[in-house]
Amino acid sequence: MTADVDERMACTHAQLIIEGRVAGKARHRSAVIGGQVRQFDPKTNRAAATRIAEAWQHANRPWFADAPVGMEIVIHEQRPAGHWTGKGELSAAGRRSPVPARKPDLDNVAKQICDALNGRLWHDDAQVYDLRARKEWCASRDTPEVVVVTAWTIDDRRMWV
Repeated sequence: MTADVDERMACTHAQLIIEGRVAGKARHRSAVIGGQVRQFDPKTNRAAATRIAEAWQHANRPWFADAPVGMEIVIHEQRPAGHWTGKGELSAAGRRSPVPARKPDLDNVAKQICDALNGRLWHDDAQVYDLRARKEWCASRDTPEVVVVTAWTIDDRRMWV
């Protein structure tokens, strides 16, 4: 992942669209196999990393080189069925729940995304100097779940405040 990426022209702004729900980064697991303790990465981490890498490829493989990076992550989640009435309007339960305060944990999703972009969008996620993340409900019951990752370098003049 190093030679072909390092030769590319560095950009200053990128947006990745990850379709579906991104699982939070799970802790490494340990198991005794053949009398020895083995550590492994859970399948959910590997599957999420693959989907994030695919979103990076669809965004034309942006590269920030060594620049400091700011990042915003917006998770759009589907409301539970109980948040809707039979007529397709927001129910009382839906009105009482203005934001999705539920699993997956926001910080674990951010960690999953940052780790999956190591060696792709940047050398290492230690380059992230500004991280903003939030969860929102999808606009309607027909809107698919997505995660939108917007990243910029400190040199990007289009940076928002």
